[in-house]
Amino acid sequence: MLPTTQKPARRNSILIVEDDSVQQAVLKSALASRGYVVEVASDGLDAVRKVREGHYDLALVDYHLPEINGLATATLIRDFMGEAARPALLALTAFPNDLTDTRKESESAFDGIIAKPIRLADLISAVEGCLRAAPNRTTRQAGQDALLETNWAEYDAASDLPSMWNDRPRPPRILVVEDDDPQQSFLRSALEASGYMVETVSDRIEGVRMIRTGAYDLVLMDYLLPEIDGLAAAQLILDSMNEDVRPQMIGLTGAVDQLNGRQMRTGSVFDEVVAKSSGLPTLLAVVTRRLRSAPNSATRRAAEVVRERSAHGEVRTR
Repeated sequence: MLPTTQKPARRNSILIVEDDSVQQAVLKSALASRGYVVEVASDGLDAVRKVREGHYDLALVDYHLPEINGLATATLIRDFMGEAARPALLALTAFPNDLTDTRKESESAFDGIIAKPIRLADLISAVEGCLRAAPNRTTRQAGQDALLETNWAEYDAASDLPSMWNDRPRPPRILVVEDDDPQQSFLRSALEASGYMVETVSDRIEGVRMIRTGAYDLVLMDYLLPEIDGLAAAQLILDSMNEDVRPQMIGLTGAVDQLNGRQMRTGSVFDEVVAKSSGLPTLLAVVTRRLRSAPNSATRRAAEVVRERSAHGEVRTR
């Protein structure tokens, strides 16, 4: 009888999302010693990128991450990947009771919680339990391929937004992502009075979801948002949408030097940055300029509608 060669079993892959280098090293060593393939992400944005591009069975996510906290990171991974494609998600936190309360309000973003300081036995037990309950690799990979293909198809289809609105040529659609209610109301009123269709959202995760539908020509994004800051949210949009389909993105901030400094280090994310103290005329001029120079031809046509209406004294959309 000829000898048979048995294909070795696939080793489970784990992503550690942790900004503390010591914790990274401890967790990676402990998991690798038990046969897992381990990779590391130092922040939430890096984690979302790695999950979308890689094939992980489980992600260990520190709750207190910079720019995008752990809860927002887990929620975004679920949104981008879908249930069939996503890895299992375990939270790492020194404040498990606080996270449990928050988790109830966020529809259980995590599959489990591991309290810090982490006991090795608890870590391995939680990891093994999550892996046993996770979808198998074949199902996950099939789901991932189908989901990403659908997302890109949706973005391409949305690149030519409807040309009519209430039986008239449509004005540009603008989304305001701002958690300050008075500022949100002010921006909405000013933009609608200038002839634009405007929607507002306070929740930054919901804002990312809305932008990804491809339904907007321009986004005004507050830079200093809780849970996920404006620059990180804008970077997610750049990562997931074609350049000629995505909306123009304007960052609003009272800390212009800080935001411009970060953009110099990481590469420009916002198409333009406007100081909150610069005044309404300056903001409206930037909005007009960005819409008229947008890569999306439907956006440029919509901007022309507003220009023509303004010339004839028609500046309100309702």
